[in-house]
Amino acid sequence: MHRRSTLPLCALAAVSFLLAPIAAAGQPADESWTVPRTADGRPDLQGVWANNAATPLERPAQLADRAAFTDEEVASLAAAAERLFGSGNDAGFADGVFNAALAAETEHESVCVGTGNYGSVWMVDRDFDNRTSLITRPSSGRLPALTPAAAERQAAARAARRQRTYDGPEDLPLQSRCITFGMPRVGGLGAGYNETTNFDPRHSYRGATDNLHLVERLTRVGPEAMHYEITVTDPTTWQSPWTALVILRKSEDAVYEYACHEGNYGMEGILAGARAAEVNEQ
Repeated sequence: MHRRSTLPLCALAAVSFLLAPIAAAGQPADESWTVPRTADGRPDLQGVWANNAATPLERPAQLADRAAFTDEEVASLAAAAERLFGSGNDAGFADGVFNAALAAETEHESVCVGTGNYGSVWMVDRDFDNRTSLITRPSSGRLPALTPAAAERQAAARAARRQRTYDGPEDLPLQSRCITFGMPRVGGLGAGYNETTNFDPRHSYRGATDNLHLVERLTRVGPEAMHYEITVTDPTTWQSPWTALVILRKSEDAVYEYACHEGNYGMEGILAGARAAEVNEQ
C-alpha cells in the first residue's frame, strides 16, 4: 500500500445525542479565530478528535435534493434520537440512528428478534448537524452510479457469499470484522494529507478494485472542530469520483480501545448454544 503524507502525525481517535447545528459545515462562528501552528509553522492537529456524527454517508432518498435541514428540524431529529435511544433501549448502529430519528419511529426495534441487541447505554451519543449526507460530491449526496463491470462484480460477490461458508476472518465482510462502516479509513491516519493507492483487492471497499485511489485531508476549522475529508476515485467501479466530509469534534476523553470482543467473552456460551442446538436437532 502506497501513502504520501505532508504533515506530521497527530493523535486521532474514533471515539452527546447532541444538537449541533453547524454553520458552513463547521466553520468557526468567531471570525477572529486563526489556525494554531506548531513550532515549525504547520497546522497544529494534535489532540483527540471524535467522530460521533449521526449524518448518514448517503442522503436518504426521501430527502431528494435537500442538502441541509433547518435548525428546527435538527432539534427535532436530536429530540427523536434521545427519545428512542437515550434510556438504554436497543441500540442503533451506523446510519440506523439517523434513519430512525428521521422516520420518527415510536419505538426502535432491534434486528435481533428474540434476543435483542446491545443496550444503547453502551453506545456513544451522536451529533446531529444540518447536513443530510456526508457525501458532498456529487451534489445528489449519493454515491455515483456503478460502472457495468462493477455492477456485475457486486452481483457475483453477493451470489458467492450466499453459497460459501466462512473458513476464517478474512472471509467475513469488513463490517462484521469491525474494520469500517460507511466511509473507508486507513488505520493509523494522523497526517493532514494522505494519498493511498495499491489497496489489497481481497478486502474490497464497496466493490472497488485495486485501482482505488483514496485522498484524505484533515483541516482545522475552529477551536473545537476539524474536517476529515476523503475523495475516492476508481474508474473501474464508479462512473465519477466522490467526496465525503466528517466533522470531527475535539474531545477531552481518554482514548480506549474501541473493539468488538463479544465473541471472545461469549465463546463459551456460543459453543454451548451450538451444542444444545445440535442435540435438539437429533
